[in-house]
Amino acid sequence: MRWTIRLDRGLFPDITVAVRMNRLNISTRDYLILPSTDMDSAIMRVAEYNGISLDAYMFDSLAPLFEMAERVSVKEVA
Repeated sequence: MRWTIRLDRGLFPDITVAVRMNRLNISTRDYLILPSTDMDSAIMRVAEYNGISLDAYMFDSLAPLFEMAERVSVKEVA
């Protein structure tokens, strides 16, 4: 299985979330949470297994995205 992901650079996103669907396009297989700083191409071709350079951005849920967006007090960060 292969997927083509087109990254919209016109809006200058910090993060792009791509959803890979299963073979029948019925349910979600996994999610790619792609930071724009590490994506240098407007079109990506993704396979089932891509090596650590891309598979590091694959997650079974969107929980990591929600964790990144979670509010944190300034005292915790400093």
